[in-house]
Amino acid sequence: MLINVSLSFQSHGEFKQVYLQQQLKYSVSDGDVQIHTLSNVSSPSSLDWRSKGFVSSVKNQAGCASSWAFSATGALEGQYYRATRKLESFSEQQLLDCSEGYGNQGCEGGLSTNSFRYVQHQGGICTEGNYPYLGYAWFCADRYCPTIGTCSGFVEILSGSEADLLDATANEGPIR
Repeated sequence: MLINVSLSFQSHGEFKQVYLQQQLKYSVSDGDVQIHTLSNVSSPSSLDWRSKGFVSSVKNQAGCASSWAFSATGALEGQYYRATRKLESFSEQQLLDCSEGYGNQGCEGGLSTNSFRYVQHQGGICTEGNYPYLGYAWFCADRYCPTIGTCSGFVEILSGSEADLLDATANEGPIR
């Protein structure tokens, strides 16, 4: 078991300041988001998407409140694997650098839904290998890397609905 020692020496306040995002100044409207509806398929009592190859390795956001970007790429990676049976690591840095026009604010915070809209508009996302993570927002360089995978849409799960969460996880794949 690996332990990240650098985190263990931080106070709760220091951890919150570095890793947790602030309230966003604005967000793209969620008026066009579909809400998940329960399927008629029964869900298993347990499911580990890691053992099925859907989940990439653990990543480190460094000193940047970019959990929203990691959440978005994780969900996209799982859906890409579901469609292609090929696991790719997608670029969180691209989302940090390029999705401000969709309501995200680099290391100051963002939303996965804003990231999905950005990827939809771009027609795909770069791989981590072609657009590596720096741990800070920089200039947008998405035109310099080929994109793979697309995002044709996304569905929100109602807050507090364990049944919807279980159903979506079991029948749709890894979620954010």
